[in-house]
This record gives sequence, C-alpha cells and structure tokens, in this order.
Amino acid sequence: MNPAPAKPLNTLADLTPAARQAIETKKISGSWNTKALLKLLGELQRWDLGVEERKKAAHKRVIGSGIAMVVSVFALFAFIIFEFWYIGLPITIGLIVFFVMSLRAEKALKAVDVPDEYRTIIRPLLRQLSQDIDPNEKVRVECDLAGTTEAKAKGTKDIGKFSYQSAKLTVYEDPLCHLRLTLLDGTEAVFSIDNTTHKVVGTKRNSRGKTKTKTKWKKVTTLTASLIPPQRLSWEVGKSQQLVDTRSEKITFAEKNGVMVAKLQKYYAFKSMGDEPTGTAPSSDATGLFVRLYALRPTAGGTR
Repeated sequence: MNPAPAKPLNTLADLTPAARQAIETKKISGSWNTKALLKLLGELQRWDLGVEERKKAAHKRVIGSGIAMVVSVFALFAFIIFEFWYIGLPITIGLIVFFVMSLRAEKALKAVDVPDEYRTIIRPLLRQLSQDIDPNEKVRVECDLAGTTEAKAKGTKDIGKFSYQSAKLTVYEDPLCHLRLTLLDGTEAVFSIDNTTHKVVGTKRNSRGKTKTKTKWKKVTTLTASLIPPQRLSWEVGKSQQLVDTRSEKITFAEKNGVMVAKLQKYYAFKSMGDEPTGTAPSSDATGLFVRLYALRPTAGGTR
C-alpha cells in the first residue's frame, strides 16, 4: 500500500526555521548534508502545494468578485433612477472593497510562491542521485527562489511588429539553481537550471479609439549537467552524437584544471498568453543527462 501523500503546509509557522528562512530570503545557499537538503526540499514542496491550492482559490475569488462588481456598477444606475441608491451604493462599495482585497491576497500568495522546478525537477533528481553521493562530502548549493522579478530584467526595447502600434520586449535572466556534489567514485557532478523569459507587451487602438493590450510570454529553460572526473581520462567522444538530439541539446568537452570535463545541455521552450508560463521540464530528463554522460566514460583500460 502506498503511503498517504503529505499534507500541504499553509502557514510559515508550520515550517522549520531552515524552510522559513528559505521562503523569506528567497534563496538556499551553502554546503548541505544530502539528507538535510532533501528534507528542506520536501518541506518546500509541501509549502508550494499549499500555495498552489490557495492561489487557485484566490484567483476564483478575483474573477467572481470582479464580475459581481461590474454587474453591481450597472445595477447602481437602476437603483439611482428608482431612487433606491442608498441600497445599491453600499452593495457596490462592498463588492469593490472585496475585489481589491482579493487582488491583494492573490498578489501576496505569488510573493511567497516557490518556482515549480524545485518540486518537479531538483528534488526528484537529488533523490535519484542520493545513493551515489559520497556521504562524507557536502552538496554545494546556490539557489534562487524568487522566480521572474523585475530585478532580473535585462532591459526593455521597442520591437513594434505585426498589427500592434507598439510592442515592447523585456528579457529576464533567472539562474534558478546550481548544485555541485561529489559521487562515490570521486567524480564531481554539477547540475543547473537557468530560465530566460521573454515578455512582449503589444498595444494597439481599434477604430473606435479603444486601446487593446496583449501580453505574450516565452520561457526558455536550460538544464545543464556536467561531470568532472577525479583524474584525466579520454571520453568516448565518437559516441556522443548517437546520444544527443542536436535539435534541442548540446554536448561539449573542455579541459579544466588538467582534466576533461563533459557537459550536456538540454533546452525547452514554454509559451503562454496573459500570464507567465508554468510548464517545467520532465524530472526524468535531468537524471537522463547524467546517465548519458556516464555512458561516454571509457571502459576499463581506457583511462590515461
């Protein structure tokens, strides 16, 4: 029988000090014991699930209260015409207040949200690799939990195109997470997730002079896995092209500190209209990057 899924965590008071600090500072850094890091990521997963549930409920309240507010404004005119404004006005004001409060609640939840990649990619990968990590070594971590923020914007430029009178492109660079760990055979494994998000806001006017705005998003996620062997060896470079899909992947070999480092990158693109894309890469792909790199290690007698 499968164990029951852990319940979501709904308040900061439910978190351990380490998890609370990660949520409040929006980062995880330093050297961690593997079990302690997995425990922290487990807490963040439960927190993220709780926030996702509350975000959905808050969004429904925003939509519902927004519709009710608009209807009440039109109804208020009827109340005024029939001289019952003292009934309609308090209702309309109450709905406006509730709408504003719903918007603020939704914004507050987004501020404490954790990027889904920690739940869908990083924790599953670390669990998969945990049996192969040297227990005497720490996992070095540098992770940013803030997601796409204006502080990460690299600038905005006018790209006016298509039928829009103006279109502005903003590019956000988000180095989401970087892990460096030592495996049982002495090999150093390095894994990172980087998001580059493009936001295009197009504005145009129709024949009646009304302004219409559309927002398009494109998020490019790059998964990078590197293996740094403990001694100099010759990778089976000839096999690499059989294991790499050049349409969305790139493999390189470079010498660093006297050893040849193998690096495999995989790219994903997620698009959406209105809100930022929520798609993430499959967790199995992250593990697969390391599996394919290990397949390029020389067989016995191939080291030099």
